Amino acid sequence: MPRAGCNNIEIYYEPFGEASGEPVLLLPGMASQLTAWSEGARILADKGFYAICPDYRDVGLSTWFDSAPLPDLAAIIGGDRSSLAYTLDDVATDMVALLDALAIPAAHICGVSMGASIGQIMAARHPRRVRSLVSAMSRSGAPGFKGPTPEAAAAVRAPMPLERERYIAYAMAMATALGAPADVPGYPADEGRLRALFSSWHERGLNPAGLARHMAAILAGGDRTSLLHSINQPTVVIHGAHDPHIPPEAGEAVAAAIPGARFVLVPGMGHDFDFVPLMPTIANALAENIRLLSAAPG
Repeated sequence: MPRAGCNNIEIYYEPFGEASGEPVLLLPGMASQLTAWSEGARILADKGFYAICPDYRDVGLSTWFDSAPLPDLAAIIGGDRSSLAYTLDDVATDMVALLDALAIPAAHICGVSMGASIGQIMAARHPRRVRSLVSAMSRSGAPGFKGPTPEAAAAVRAPMPLERERYIAYAMAMATALGAPADVPGYPADEGRLRALFSSWHERGLNPAGLARHMAAILAGGDRTSLLHSINQPTVVIHGAHDPHIPPEAGEAVAAAIPGARFVLVPGMGHDFDFVPLMPTIANALAENIRLLSAAPG
């Protein structure tokens, strides 16, 4: 089982493709396990990429922070971070340490939702380790944008059950609430693929406390706009036109804050768990980033 010592913890990861290919680190969303990317990673491997999929700390088969307290989310929103076990910067440092363990000097980073936030931090704080960035379904943390719809907010805050069938029903309900409305064409959810994904998460291990600590890290993240100004790697920002969790305007603000970033609005897409329909867009974004790197002077 591939595990790497990273930042005094163990990170479980799975590689796809030949190590001689262009390395791409695929970062999932909050409390999501690496199998969220497995089919997409195979697609990228078939295109010649070396795709690495990690489980974050506190999720899946990586180290869980069982001795850490449950966070006080209300206090964190109010500015009291005393119950915070770790930050998004800590998770970004884990991912840099994973690149160290795999002897990868620099990789393309592709992240969705929380994973995009971590990718943004990596690109800004560890620029020599990031060749390019694809940031999807994320925000800068800047205030002033509308929040999730009531249905999306309720789904994200719902308690996670541990019994298998109840968990799959909970996860499917969340996928429905975070996806585009059913009457919007263009990005249909594949129920069979989603059920298989959530089944894999149940089998690998659920950590409700880890979900709370991930949420706390996001809430404590603050406004990254000034940090985004320092990113100079080729960047593509992708957002769903019908995202009920993070509005497209927030994605546009990410692109506007990163010098030279290109913004891609995907019709029919919400805040989706099924990345397979998004892979052509991601592959095109990576190819364009690589082209820009090749064309850069020096």
